[in-house]
Amino acid sequence: MHDVVIKAEEITVVTQLEGKPVPFAYYVNYLGWGYGNFLIDDRSLEAFRIGLSKIKDGLTRELIYNSISKMVTDGRAPAHLFLDIIRNHMANESNMNLISTMLSSKVPSFLRYYVPKENYTEEADKMFEFLLNEFLPKIENEEIKQHVISAIISVGSSDKHKEILQKWLINKKPFYLDNGEQKDISANLTIGNRHTILKKISTSLKLNNAEFQELFEKQMEEDSKDGDLVSRCKLSIEAAKFDKEVKAKFMDELLAAKCDRSIWDQRAIAATLMPLSQEEIVKPLVDRFFEEIPIVFKNRLRDERDAIYYALHPLQFASEELLKKYEDCVR
Repeated sequence: MHDVVIKAEEITVVTQLEGKPVPFAYYVNYLGWGYGNFLIDDRSLEAFRIGLSKIKDGLTRELIYNSISKMVTDGRAPAHLFLDIIRNHMANESNMNLISTMLSSKVPSFLRYYVPKENYTEEADKMFEFLLNEFLPKIENEEIKQHVISAIISVGSSDKHKEILQKWLINKKPFYLDNGEQKDISANLTIGNRHTILKKISTSLKLNNAEFQELFEKQMEEDSKDGDLVSRCKLSIEAAKFDKEVKAKFMDELLAAKCDRSIWDQRAIAATLMPLSQEEIVKPLVDRFFEEIPIVFKNRLRDERDAIYYALHPLQFASEELLKKYEDCVR
């Protein structure tokens, strides 16, 4: 480690390193003494991809993760690099705050919005496999275990993933696969976990069948004491139907100048209204979303607006032109 004063100039010469071997990697905010956005060069990014968990200081590891994630969102680094780092090092991470942030928000959002569509299935499969069969079996800490369970549910996207999650519900607890054999883990599925799994399965054209409907009704009965959550889950399942009229009816409500439903009900509807798996009937709604969303911005309170434009997923279908229009609207 070297103390360096960064000058307000294009180049700062680091004299402490003159005549010494080139380091494996550079990071100019070790221990968090600096304040700003710190870019990382390509050589150092590759070094962190291979050996980030070797850095002993937890705060510095967190700062590096945050710097790389910012570079991805700014278009300065590819999303697959960040996801590789997660797969290579997160299972050895001890920083609870870092694990929570990376698994609950960064990994799902990077998969959804920053991985090119042609690479999405491959990246989602690799992340699901890592979380389920490499990370989950190693965990002893109960809090981390719950973060990983939630992340597995969140990144599950294909029918294969959803079939495993459906078996979790039937099994009443999570499991991982060891050479194809189910191995239960000592953790329960929260009501939030259970309902999120149901919502995911409901968007599948293959799995939303009579067997699923029976499982859904049974789960709603078991969770009936939590009336509000059950009501919202039922709304989500209704909005997930592969039915043009159902989609149009809910879009009428969400994009109206005023909506009589609660913010939480609106979020429940938005969560399953526009899944990638239903592109055939969802895509025609995308133009309408971008045409009418300014009405929502103009007439709704902020929390109510957030319920709609954060939960709906038209960005996954939008052209560059529509994305620019949306960006201008948000600003």
